[in-house]
Amino acid sequence: MENSIVNKFLVGKKIAGGCFGEIFSGTNIVTNEEAAIKLENVKTTKYPMLSYESKVYKHLQGGTGIPNIKWFGVQGDYNVLVMDMLGPSLEDLFNFCGRKFSLKTVLMLADQMIDRVAFVHSKSFVHCDIKPDNFLMGKQQQYSSNCNITNNNPLYSSSQLLIYNPTFEREIKKLTGTARYASLNIHLGIEHSRRDGMESTGYLLMYFLRGSLPWQGLEGRTKKEKFERISEKKVSIEALCCGYPTEFADYFYYCRSLRFEDKPDYAYLKRLFSELVKQKGFQLDYVFDWTVTECQQVKIDAPSSRTLDPTAGTSSRIRPANQYVDLQSEPEVDQVSEMQVLCPEGCLFMKCRRGYTFCYNCGAHLIDHYCRKCKHQKMVVLMEPLVGNKFRLGKKICSGSFAEIYLGTNIGTDEEVAFKLENLKMKYPQLLYESKVYTISTRRK
Repeated sequence: MENSIVNKFLVGKKIAGGCFGEIFSGTNIVTNEEAAIKLENVKTTKYPMLSYESKVYKHLQGGTGIPNIKWFGVQGDYNVLVMDMLGPSLEDLFNFCGRKFSLKTVLMLADQMIDRVAFVHSKSFVHCDIKPDNFLMGKQQQYSSNCNITNNNPLYSSSQLLIYNPTFEREIKKLTGTARYASLNIHLGIEHSRRDGMESTGYLLMYFLRGSLPWQGLEGRTKKEKFERISEKKVSIEALCCGYPTEFADYFYYCRSLRFEDKPDYAYLKRLFSELVKQKGFQLDYVFDWTVTECQQVKIDAPSSRTLDPTAGTSSRIRPANQYVDLQSEPEVDQVSEMQVLCPEGCLFMKCRRGYTFCYNCGAHLIDHYCRKCKHQKMVVLMEPLVGNKFRLGKKICSGSFAEIYLGTNIGTDEEVAFKLENLKMKYPQLLYESKVYTISTRRK
């Protein structure tokens, strides 16, 4: 399906897939807007769900944090759902930040997460799989502080959103959702209701705050025995919240006091945390732990006699994408665009080759690393190479004997471009000829 046209969207590379379907990146060929395209093969899928999923999302449209549906239809053998392309999940960001969030970040997330779950409840649905993977941040910079609720990320499936009927309570045969975050009532075999979504949200907050939950890693001879051991651990609120602000324990006591048909007092739950924010002197500025707090871009001057690499014989405008920088030992800051987050204790940055991740807030490539001296989380910088003074070089897409191709961004307009790089030492350089062919073809149009 790559490079084919669906409605008015160009299908890009495959992002993920499984028995439930496949998801591709996509671009609106009219507006150049990015989108996510989910495909479900009608012939090979035993129980097609994409049509139902699109109806659920359309029913939820208009709510803050709900992905927008751009188009749904049938093309060839596929059901196709086109929707907003979202950013990283909270689980991704949790890993990025060393598997622990600060109290401030947790409180800011709590405010948004309660709102998202409350909105789903207001539309007569209950979310049966509350977990970090199903909360995604916005991808575009202007939406990067907004938390979005989805299901079964990365496919944004709504198959776990069920219509809520408050008139009767019944038993369920097996646990649905994720056992780690399931409420105590779900473990007891009682059907999902609004109270369960709020309790599961509380487990997420403690997971972020603690770094893990007490019942993680528990094993059993059977799955049933394992779930029973997890439910036993969940009984004690004191053990879960010991050493943390009492507002978190109050949150759980309230959620567990609700009956099956009760509507949670969302305002009260938000007020618990908003008062804690005031008590701690935090500001709701939406500067999360993963947000780059200091961003400085320095325009590249004309090439000078100095080189970025002391071992290199000539100066270069392009820094290798796999070269990481020690900020204390790198004098050539004026040669590059710099992005950094300082360790709270002022410790020196150290080189790290653990692999890099992508910051959806500003587009920088960053390395996450622990300070060995004070254990604070910090980011080691990958210096951003610029080409032609206005294009930022991104990650490599493909390569071969012909050249290497990279993603790129115009730093003035944020427009995405493709870079093709050819080493001048190649036996038969072709890129100059290729550029002339493209120039002539463009003029004829």
